[in-house]
Amino acid sequence: FPVTIQKFLAIPPELGYLYLMAVGIFCGALIRIICQVVSLRGVLGIAKSHPLNLNWISFAKNFSSGLLSVLFVTLIPVCIRFFGSYLGDGQIAMLNYVIKLVELPITIFVISNATIIYVKYCEMAQSHQQDQLHKELNSDVGKQFILTCLLTISGLFSSHLILDILFGRGVVASKDIEQMGNLFFWGVISLPLTGVSSALISYVNAIERNSIALKANFLGFSFFIATCLLGQKLESSKIIIFANCMLMLSLLLMLSLLLMLSLLLLLLLLLSSSSSSSLLLLLLL
Repeated sequence: FPVTIQKFLAIPPELGYLYLMAVGIFCGALIRIICQVVSLRGVLGIAKSHPLNLNWISFAKNFSSGLLSVLFVTLIPVCIRFFGSYLGDGQIAMLNYVIKLVELPITIFVISNATIIYVKYCEMAQSHQQDQLHKELNSDVGKQFILTCLLTISGLFSSHLILDILFGRGVVASKDIEQMGNLFFWGVISLPLTGVSSALISYVNAIERNSIALKANFLGFSFFIATCLLGQKLESSKIIIFANCMLMLSLLLMLSLLLMLSLLLLLLLLLSSSSSSSLLLLLLL
């Protein structure tokens, strides 16, 4: 919101449509803030007031873990642009266009669906419906995977058409449009991994194991940076855009591994609360 205000104030009226676009963004953000404030106060009956009874230590721990996890995700497009700036003229612009095209289905379908299932998982976790929660997780993982596979296939078959509609009638060279199509291929194949990972992230956050998501995001981001460094060294924008796929793959593997270790920990704690192996796994998780 402050960035929107800054852009709104920094663009003079003589720039025409850019000024109008900034005004539209500002008004949209303002309306969203007003709606959220109204909803939180329960004026429209959307949200009811509840007594504030928090375990502040647990809240601070979970909140900081969630905040750091979001920070890693936010840094992904920033890092792609940063490493793309070393590849020469025009490369960072093409990477930026491809990132926006890949982010569009993620925002519309993956993130919105993950938000919905997160609320559902929280309700089940609070009411201790563990069996139903696991069934819903398996079902949602499958749905997310199928949905994102369909988005990937449709994106691959329509990528050249989309790019031609967006950039073919301007001054962008045909070779640059073709290169953006190749970059889009390496970016869109990460959609299935993103869909499955989003469902797992919603699950671990709902059961208040935010530290698992933080560890998985940190390790995945490390693989992402390593792949970007390789792309910078080889001067390949394809490797840099493919780094997002490597991040999602490593994130998915780490989430699965940490969840299995967490279940193993609970099993060992049930067998022997003083077991040294249980204490070791407790320290790891």
